[in-house]
Amino acid sequence: MVCKRCGRVLPLDAFSVKRGKPTEICRECYNARRGATYKKGDVVRHADGTLWQHNGSGMWRRYWSPDMIALLKREYATNTNRELATLLDVCEAQIRRKARALGLRKDAAYLHALSEDHILLAHIASKKKGNKGWIKKGEHLSPDTEFKPKKAKAR
Repeated sequence: MVCKRCGRVLPLDAFSVKRGKPTEICRECYNARRGATYKKGDVVRHADGTLWQHNGSGMWRRYWSPDMIALLKREYATNTNRELATLLDVCEAQIRRKARALGLRKDAAYLHALSEDHILLAHIASKKKGNKGWIKKGEHLSPDTEFKPKKAKAR
């Protein structure tokens, strides 16, 4: 079997078995990777090209690459944060923070169209639930609890 980490062809007993199947990397590579220790300030480049920095307390900070920033600048105005988060493999909060730091804004026409879509969807959902919709002029659904004008006090 070939180790995905080092590329060597090794016998099957050189691999660990998990859930009845051999792992993709050999025990030697697994132990070497597991034994790697990081100290504050260490920067690591992952296989996907992203850079991560260790802060010394077990947490990692992800650096935004120039390609990620260019994509965010190009697509932020006309896409939802959820779509961008999926595309860039970050969470929605990171998208909002980075966009705010870069001074990016959503396109006004895009936001207007999005709000119209949401209103339409809410109206459809309301009709499915059996709600009649907005109260029409002259209709009194609950006269006891409706607003009544205050009468002026006599002095």
